[in-house]
Amino acid sequence: MLDLLDKLNGHNIRPLTPADTPLFEQFNALFPQLSEQVRPLTADEITTLLQRPDTWVYVAFAPDGRLVGTITLCLAASPTGIKGWAEDLVVDTSVRGAGFGKALILRSAREAFRHGADSVNFTSRPSRTAANNLYVSLGFEQRETNVYRCKRYDTLKLR
Repeated sequence: MLDLLDKLNGHNIRPLTPADTPLFEQFNALFPQLSEQVRPLTADEITTLLQRPDTWVYVAFAPDGRLVGTITLCLAASPTGIKGWAEDLVVDTSVRGAGFGKALILRSAREAFRHGADSVNFTSRPSRTAANNLYVSLGFEQRETNVYRCKRYDTLKLR
């Protein structure tokens, strides 16, 4: 039924699977549009990601069959509930504004709640005005919180 809803909305969205190796190059080609610092993943890295029990990667296809968008859904269970995190939403510049981003967000949110999430969260840089406006227009509320990042344990100050 979920796939039917995506098709009725004019978008072909489905999970990326390890059997989709012919699509991995198109998948990797989207990420420089999100960040110049993202390196392409190897086929083995993509396969490992897709085999995680708490992670789903959804991809969107244009009518001509090109892979034009993706979003990754991760679930994290904690004492305060199950949280869905939608990450790495990227839609090819050639089809932005055609509803693919909205369709990917709605698909990931449906799946998060179907898998027991209490909430679905996104992060987005303030400079991504269109993305932030889209989240709000869909009913997401901006949280008052800070996000901190550490990329390597050895950079932490242990004293």
